[in-house]
Amino acid sequence: MADDKQINNTVRRSIKRKLEDSFTVIDSLDDDSSSSSQQQQDDDLLIEIRELIEVLESNSSDRALTKRSIQILSELAKNEDNVDLLVGSGIVPALVKHLQEPQWSNEDAIGFDEFVTRSRPLEHEVEKGSAFTIGLLAIKMMLCLIVARLADFWLMTNVFSSLFYVYAEDNVDLLVGSGIVPALVKHLQEPQWPNEDVIGFDEFVTRSRPLEHEVEKGSAFTIGLLAIKPEHQQLIVDAGALPHLVALLKRHRDNGNSRAVNGVIRKAADAITNLAHENGSIKTRVRVEGGIPPLVELLESNDAKVQKAAAGALRTLAFKNDENKTQIVDHNALPTLVLMLQSEDTGIHYEAVGVIGNLVHSSPKIKMDVLHAGALQPVIKLLSSTCSESQREAALLLGQFAAADTDSKVHIVQRGAVGPLIEMLKSPEAQLREMSAFALGRLAQDTHNQAGIAHSGGIVPLLKLLESKNGTLQHNGAFTLYGLADNEDNVADLISLGGVQKLMDGEFIVQVCQFCPPDFAGDKELLYDYTYQANGSQLAGVVYFRPIFSIRLTREDVQKGISCNRRDTVSSCAELN
Repeated sequence: MADDKQINNTVRRSIKRKLEDSFTVIDSLDDDSSSSSQQQQDDDLLIEIRELIEVLESNSSDRALTKRSIQILSELAKNEDNVDLLVGSGIVPALVKHLQEPQWSNEDAIGFDEFVTRSRPLEHEVEKGSAFTIGLLAIKMMLCLIVARLADFWLMTNVFSSLFYVYAEDNVDLLVGSGIVPALVKHLQEPQWPNEDVIGFDEFVTRSRPLEHEVEKGSAFTIGLLAIKPEHQQLIVDAGALPHLVALLKRHRDNGNSRAVNGVIRKAADAITNLAHENGSIKTRVRVEGGIPPLVELLESNDAKVQKAAAGALRTLAFKNDENKTQIVDHNALPTLVLMLQSEDTGIHYEAVGVIGNLVHSSPKIKMDVLHAGALQPVIKLLSSTCSESQREAALLLGQFAAADTDSKVHIVQRGAVGPLIEMLKSPEAQLREMSAFALGRLAQDTHNQAGIAHSGGIVPLLKLLESKNGTLQHNGAFTLYGLADNEDNVADLISLGGVQKLMDGEFIVQVCQFCPPDFAGDKELLYDYTYQANGSQLAGVVYFRPIFSIRLTREDVQKGISCNRRDTVSSCAELN
């Protein structure tokens, strides 16, 4: 205990001075003072480091002192010139010790109240600081290895593996700020093989051949991780990454389709996907750099993972970029994408339907090109896929197809889409219900389809959507019912199934969207008026008689559903005869 106090008193004064100066001691260490030599500065720094590490190695119960020591050490670790000194002074074991649950001191050694006061506010802070500092040291040491011109590919591969484990969102800015991007871009390129005279040729082959393509793969993979943060996308492109990534997409042409080659191609495609995500200028830049033709070519790869990666990149590049869409279609991607729709691999048909969905969005010409390529039936089949994401994308795509023309609406229904879409309306997944109602709403703009959707049992699940608290679900359900009510054959069914009562009792938050017809106001009054037509123009003859007949002969709960007032019964409605 006495040793603890001596250490605490010695170091506390040093730390207090550092904290009051806002760590200016670190800056002063870099100054070339005329009154002291560089060696003296290094010696002083070493003394300071050892004092701080002694605090970590001690059994001191002062968590605040430990936390402050780690803070200063982490600041020192941000300067790569200090890393070797820190590691050589034994910082790593000391930090590892503080990753563990603290061993609290005996309550008799210090008062319990004082113990709680000093420790509780810093719960978990020491462990957090230790982990952060270890991460800093790891990043700095690995960066030095990457920047160096290494001929040892085993070492390079281990560096990239370590970067994967160090990677975390909190570390990305630090990695980028440390200059990792130019170093990674350098290793996207074909390696400059060492002179055979420097090391024996046999040794060179033995060391390098098993890891051919692995360094480029690791670089592309790490760049893809860094590009997940939008603020780093342009920095990576400005560092010259795109031409090298595009070159990697073509590596199979000269090196065959080995597992190693496919691995580097896949990571290059993934990196392009992340770089171009929601970044219009980079999407265009990829096209300018010639990235689209090799990606289209890779759709025909024998490696399923390469196919998926290439399709994922094309999907991103096609989104809201008309020039990219045109080039993808012009390079004959559609026949291969249609074949991919029919794959039993859920990952492949999911990516394919996603690419086609982005291609046809806001592009009537490409929409017709896709239909002429034979995509309709495979897309309808995907409504029954075991992959819910593929189902959702297929329903969305059918809704887009249905907007093309009347013939497309009819063909979609004739080819069997209504049944699976109605089944999707009953799914527990809100997104599936939303997309199926969207597609049915588009299909319900055709008179014959209106009758077919109702006859196939679509009214009840659509009415159920009106009870949802999700505004989009409500809207899509109301929009589809609006279309169904346009057919007099459906009006009686809507009333008999309690549609009017639901419209009167419901709380609606539906909004008009760009796909709604001009006369669709999106509120329950318009739907009610349209369905029940107060002027009687649609409630005439048999259409009027059917709900009245039902209200007289069915169970009381059904009667209340049909009636416009839940208090109505057979006797109260007798006057309708």
